[in-house]
Order: sequence, then C-alpha cells, then structure tokens
Amino acid sequence: MPIQIRELVIRATVDDGAKAEGEASSVSGPEKGKKGQGQEKIIRQCVDEVLEVLRLQNEY
Repeated sequence: MPIQIRELVIRATVDDGAKAEGEASSVSGPEKGKKGQGQEKIIRQCVDEVLEVLRLQNEY
C-alpha cells in the first residue's frame, strides 16, 4: 500500500560559527561574499531536492 504525503515541512538551520545575528550582519568585504555564496549553494540544493520530490510525486 503506497503512502501519500500531503504536507512536507522542511526546516533548516545554518550556523556558520556566528554567535549572534548582529555579528553575522556586521561582516563585510570578501567574507560577506563567501557567506552569501555558501548560503546560495545550500538554498539551491534544498530547492533542487524539493523539486525532485515533487517530480517523483507527480509520476505516481
């Protein structure tokens, strides 16, 4: 008997070593670009995985 998922909740916490939110926003220069690229990569991977799950659901 197949299982149908009606709701998918994805939560992610990214901690790149910052101790507080204010500390993360005070970063500037090349380090800020590296963090932005890392976060974009993680977001892109999450989106790709969610789209793959949705594609697999639509096949059934």
